[in-house]
Amino acid sequence: YNLVVSSLGRQLLEAPVCMLSPAARQEVGEAALRKVLHVDLTHALGADAFCDDGTSRVVRSGMGTYREAGPRKHSRFVARLPLRRPGLHLVHVTYPDDKPRTCEIASWSPVEADRYNAHTGYFTGDDFPLSGRMRTFEFVMWARHADQALVFTSWLDGQPAAAATIDVFEVEGRLP
Repeated sequence: YNLVVSSLGRQLLEAPVCMLSPAARQEVGEAALRKVLHVDLTHALGADAFCDDGTSRVVRSGMGTYREAGPRKHSRFVARLPLRRPGLHLVHVTYPDDKPRTCEIASWSPVEADRYNAHTGYFTGDDFPLSGRMRTFEFVMWARHADQALVFTSWLDGQPAAAATIDVFEVEGRLP
């Protein structure tokens, strides 16, 4: 199979996708989640916790308040995530579903072997109907170092990355 991602009639990505037959599942209990960090990107966080390329801004709208990167491709902002310990984490990012956006979310660490341990993102608008409300995107991050950051990058001109909050949970036990 090939995965093709397009926006506004432009192909953004094409990648091969391999499918494996499902393996037998072991019985697992519920994973326990412990919230260890909440970052509100709409507040002044200080130079040790936040940086951007000088183009991000806080937007107040009827659906809520959020931070938006600049309007140009590769505009970005970064939030530091000082974790309690390395290991498996579940990350929730709340973002606005109010206009077309292409947002790459990548984890970053000072340890070279720990960069991009989570590399994901979201698309809104164009081929995806807008809900006009805040949504939550969740993903797994296996941090090999406790000092992490999330980088939010716009991938198309006029489709800025945006986020309101980041919540990080330590995962205890196995994921289902």
